[in-house]
Amino acid sequence: MKKIMFFIFCLFAVLFISCTSKVAPNVNNFSPIALICVATNDEVTILDDPEDGTGIFSQYLNKIKEDENPISAKNLGILVDEKINEIIYKNPQILSKDTVTNVPAYTKQKASSFKNLNHYIAAPGYKMFVENDTQKIAYILKETNAKTAMYLIFKFHKAFLNAGTDQTSGDMHGIVRLEASVRNLAGKQIFKKNYESWSDEYFTTHNTFLTYDERYEIASYYPYLVDNVLSEFCTDFNLQK
Repeated sequence: MKKIMFFIFCLFAVLFISCTSKVAPNVNNFSPIALICVATNDEVTILDDPEDGTGIFSQYLNKIKEDENPISAKNLGILVDEKINEIIYKNPQILSKDTVTNVPAYTKQKASSFKNLNHYIAAPGYKMFVENDTQKIAYILKETNAKTAMYLIFKFHKAFLNAGTDQTSGDMHGIVRLEASVRNLAGKQIFKKNYESWSDEYFTTHNTFLTYDERYEIASYYPYLVDNVLSEFCTDFNLQK
């Protein structure tokens, strides 16, 4: 009987811990919050394929007529910036973009320079600061009187479902990933989570390098996918969405 009671106690303890660990943080304890960095990958690549899009020829083609390419890093950065303005900045706990990006500690400091940042580009008005740059971030937080720093890093991808044997044809879907993190003045991480959303829509193609029309098609998926990952983040971090 004692063993049964002990087992029941342990079971309830595990359930209690798992439930309490999922409680959204009280965002008011961490505010005001400075959104330090919003960034995207520099081009849309095949999901989890480190070789896709890394060739010089591919990068060159993605940069020519950048304004006319709906999935260029520039246009995806504009999309992300618009969505951040719509969803994140309506929360009173988040300092305005101008409040953060116009202080001398932000404007005069050089962006972070790490090798793993080579394939990321900051969204309009932001610099590519990373979490590990604790000294730079501390200066920004002090000048803005913010308690914490937020980072939102987006990755735009394409992926085949029902791919052919050559893995270069099939039903192409759009995917957006978001890495969201928040750190305090001392550099301690208080929140970090990754999000992912796949498009329900798809188109059938026979090449990983998208045509002009296919780029516009996959670009039409990304706005609501960004909405999805930001909405999930807001739920987890107890922000309005």
